[in-house]
Amino acid sequence: MGLNATVTPGITVTSSTVLSAANLNLIATPTVSITGSIDSSDIGANTVGTSELIDNAVTQAKIGAIGGANYILRGDSSGNAEGIATLAQDDNSDNQISLLVNDTTDLKPRVITGNLEVTTSGANKLNFAIKDNVITESMLQTNAVQAHIGNIQPGGGLSANGGKASTSQGGCGLIVFDPNTTDTIGDDTYYGKAKVLQPTAANQYLKSTGSGNAPLAFGSITGIPIAYTQAWASENISHTALDVFNNNPFNLTFNKNIHYIRRIQIGSNRYGGLRVFFAEGILSDGDNLGVIGTAITSHNENQPMAFVYDSVGVMSIDSNGDEDTQNGTEHPYVDLVFVNNNGTTTGNPKDIANIYLRNPNVVNLTFYQI
Repeated sequence: MGLNATVTPGITVTSSTVLSAANLNLIATPTVSITGSIDSSDIGANTVGTSELIDNAVTQAKIGAIGGANYILRGDSSGNAEGIATLAQDDNSDNQISLLVNDTTDLKPRVITGNLEVTTSGANKLNFAIKDNVITESMLQTNAVQAHIGNIQPGGGLSANGGKASTSQGGCGLIVFDPNTTDTIGDDTYYGKAKVLQPTAANQYLKSTGSGNAPLAFGSITGIPIAYTQAWASENISHTALDVFNNNPFNLTFNKNIHYIRRIQIGSNRYGGLRVFFAEGILSDGDNLGVIGTAITSHNENQPMAFVYDSVGVMSIDSNGDEDTQNGTEHPYVDLVFVNNNGTTTGNPKDIANIYLRNPNVVNLTFYQI
């Protein structure tokens, strides 16, 4: 149906109509009435543009079907609108949580695969998590993980922080759990704080210090010699020769942790003394040693016994056993006296009178830390 226009004159003129000014004006102003409606057949192709539409004139209902539920409109390869699904499906044709991804050539939904667990939470949250047991060593860059002792948790959940392996200790450290700290996780109690345990000198052993909650410690094991040797003098001297404190080093037939042996004056004693230097770092200043040892002298009736004269000292020495604080190497040492006869003395044999000491030429010495 089209539009109909009805024109009604402003005045109908007859033979008797007076042609006045007013009537002439009415003749020039007819009334036009339009009835009917415009349908698609009345509108020509390409005649309605955006300027002919008012804002929000096209509603969702007027757009029409775009393909199905969860579809959106996109431009196809020709620039025309088309509907595409936003849900991707797995190999079993089951809908999966998806991401709408443009791979630089095409926009479409993609299933999230690989080592991620993807879940939704609430109305607007998407949660990503790495699956358990999927990170391998090959995935990590060098130094990507810098573990420190604070990461170590006994019992699978007890936080710990407690120590560094100090370079000043001169040795690597072990990580142990301090038995003086405990905590309960569920129904189980665990030793708690992780800490670094380091040796204080070379050739120490890791040992238990007792039962119950006694900690581990580095130290010497009772009954195991810390050093031993059989040695003979490079120059034989009389068993009672005085003041023979020249270099006169001893040759080491075999040894463990012995560096150098030489004759030395000990206190006021003018003979009968040796200074034994040990390997670097096995003992510390002030340590106490015991010795089991005998000696052969130049006299067939003298087989003196060795006694430790004082606690361990430390000295920087040169290759001849002389003190060298500038260029020497630091070694622990101990002084020994060799007693042939204790006379009437009932005290410690190390303090016996000079007349009962003898110069050794061959020695068997075994040292124990006490």
